[in-house]
Amino acid sequence: MLTITPIYAALNIMLAVGLTYVVVHHRIQNQVPLGDGGHTELGRAIRAHGNLSENAPFALLLLALVEWNGLPAWQLHALGAAFTVARLAHIYGIMNAAIAPRSMGALFTTIILTVLSGLAVVQVLLA
Repeated sequence: MLTITPIYAALNIMLAVGLTYVVVHHRIQNQVPLGDGGHTELGRAIRAHGNLSENAPFALLLLALVEWNGLPAWQLHALGAAFTVARLAHIYGIMNAAIAPRSMGALFTTIILTVLSGLAVVQVLLA
């Protein structure tokens, strides 16, 4: 049974739901049914939501696979928490046009995805 991955899945889904709310709010406020209508804040919210939606499924799938294959709990928590913090930094950077947190969030997301991918492959090769 997976006991750690669901924690990080829930946290990242809550982030996605929150970003959905922000996108819908901006759409209603600006009366934009599709696209960003040239509204910078809406465009940022759309990209923050989209980027999370593009990255979270891969990270959570890999986290579940390495948990299932026996990665120690502390490593799962470290990777899950680091991914979630990286996503928060990226979201903050996009929403506030702050390049440093956005870049750091993107960098650490890429590193974590690479580490998880490597761990998954190593676990299979060593099984």
